[in-house]
Amino acid sequence: LLRDNITHSELNHFVAYFLPIAFQLQTTAENLREKGDLTSSTVLSTLQDQIWSLFPAYCSHATDISTSFKLIAKGIGT
Repeated sequence: LLRDNITHSELNHFVAYFLPIAFQLQTTAENLREKGDLTSSTVLSTLQDQIWSLFPAYCSHATDISTSFKLIAKGIGT
C-alpha cells in the first residue's frame, strides 16, 4: 500500500524513520541466524526487504533529494 502511493515525498523521512528500523532488523536477523533461529531470521529479513522496497518510491520526485541523498548514500552502499 505504501510503496504504491508514496510520491513527491521527503527522502529525509525515509532516512529518519525507516532506515534505522531496517538496520535494526538486519542486525537482529543476523544474530538470530547465528543462533540457529532461521524462521525468525527469515521473517525479519523479509520485513527489512519490504522497508527497502519503499526506497524507490521515496526517491520518485523527492522534494529534498539534493540535501538528503548524502545522508543515505553510505547506507545503501553497504
